[in-house]
Amino acid sequence: MDGYTPFDVLMHIGWISLLIISGNLMRRFIPWFQKLLIPTPITAGLLGLLLGPNALGIIQFGEHFGDYATIPIAAVFGALPFTMDFDAKVRQRARTMWFYSVGMFSAIVGGVIFARWGSKKGHTNEPALDKLPSDMRTGIISPRYSRRPSSSAWRE
Repeated sequence: MDGYTPFDVLMHIGWISLLIISGNLMRRFIPWFQKLLIPTPITAGLLGLLLGPNALGIIQFGEHFGDYATIPIAAVFGALPFTMDFDAKVRQRARTMWFYSVGMFSAIVGGVIFARWGSKKGHTNEPALDKLPSDMRTGIISPRYSRRPSSSAWRE
């Protein structure tokens, strides 16, 4: 046994939770993160990379820290071959799907850049990012809204 214990799992979950909370607070209170519209998990991940053992070394993650995402992904992708035959037609479709995925990713990134530029120059009907409500910039719904779709009052 290499010393990997349930305590290590709890410590990793604690660090992940603290990083998520820190990312959320950074997005809520630091205008730079609000302007970039970076989601909280991405901010937390970047913060973890910065503070982790490969950069500043403030947070010491265990050697199995990366396995938490790897194991479920491996299980899902490992089961895919059991659901289909890999003949030439399937390989061609997979190749086509990969090209579509790259194209979609490029279109999304380009669209965000283009929308941000258009908003900044005043070419849109929507207000510029600086004039957006706090809820949209921070990603946190204000308590002033009493009727949200998730509340029971909404369904009544």
